[in-house]
Amino acid sequence: AKRSLVAWLRPVAERIASRLHEVFNPAAAVDRKGTESARAPLRREESPVSSRLFGAAIPERANSTEAFRAFLLDETIPDNKALLVGATAHEVAMAAGQITRTSQHCVVTGAVSGFLDEPTYEQMFQEFGDIDFILLGLSTPRTQRIARIDSKQRPDCIVWGIGAGTFKITAGTLKEAPSWMRRSGLQWLYRLLMDPRALWRRYLVGNVLFVLRIIQARFGSSDSFDRLNDH
Repeated sequence: AKRSLVAWLRPVAERIASRLHEVFNPAAAVDRKGTESARAPLRREESPVSSRLFGAAIPERANSTEAFRAFLLDETIPDNKALLVGATAHEVAMAAGQITRTSQHCVVTGAVSGFLDEPTYEQMFQEFGDIDFILLGLSTPRTQRIARIDSKQRPDCIVWGIGAGTFKITAGTLKEAPSWMRRSGLQWLYRLLMDPRALWRRYLVGNVLFVLRIIQARFGSSDSFDRLNDH
């Protein structure tokens, strides 16, 4: 089963890599969540507007929840097993049940809270049984830290950070933004209105920084871009 899963993923990964090679700028570093996560290559496809600034028009954006939903419903994917890590113990258990009921190929064999300490995750990943995916529903930059542990302890697994919001939407504890808002790139506004206390910094500060960095990356010098990205 694992060989067939890898065989299915390889051409998909090659297509994605080819597209990323066209639209990525490896010399730049932009993160639409502002200062919350580690520096990463500039993701020009993050929104249709920003992508057009770089001459790589993307017809629409697909968020991680939609991508994960498409994965669950794709009948061409071989049978696989997944470990869920994220959200609260109650939410991750609800998400696990919904995933197993929804997908014909993905069976959740473990569901763990996202609020444990890192040494606990290290031991857990070593001891866990046969799995193909480790699905992370955590915040940033905690996702990146746990993903590094995953990759070290379980190099045989595919680590996918689908986001805490995706876990909560799957569990039914968070309402998804209307389709027109997602297609318009306004999901951030919907989430901000739903939970302003938790998300005001991410979106009111992070989004402004993202816009400034996009403008600087497109029209400014690399030196001035680096100074802005260090804030």
